[in-house]
Amino acid sequence: MLKLSDGRNFARTYTALALILAPALMLIATMVGNGIDADETLERFRQIADNQTAYVLSGVLFLLGMLLLLGASVGLIHLFRGRGVTFGQLAASLHLLGSGAGVGFYVFGAIEYEMATREGVDRELARFV
Repeated sequence: MLKLSDGRNFARTYTALALILAPALMLIATMVGNGIDADETLERFRQIADNQTAYVLSGVLFLLGMLLLLGASVGLIHLFRGRGVTFGQLAASLHLLGSGAGVGFYVFGAIEYEMATREGVDRELARFV
């Protein structure tokens, strides 16, 4: 399976495992954080404050899934070698950019968590952001 002594085998196996495990982690993250789905900003903050553990666990699982996808994207780029693989490398590069944006999306979840749980935050101002 994962032979650390064989770099090529390790990279291919890691890429395959990451392409399977990352979506599974993100699916679990969605199921864990499913109770927080309000459209209204203040209602969403209340739901986050009431379900802090589920929200944080969901965010961490989502982040781990996205980090695995980043590694899988790099692995996909390396799998496409030789002649006539331009579109495969282009697709894998776009996958890498999308995964990076997903990791950046985690930052917004962390900010939302802080706004929902900190004392003294003007939550009314968040309606206009």
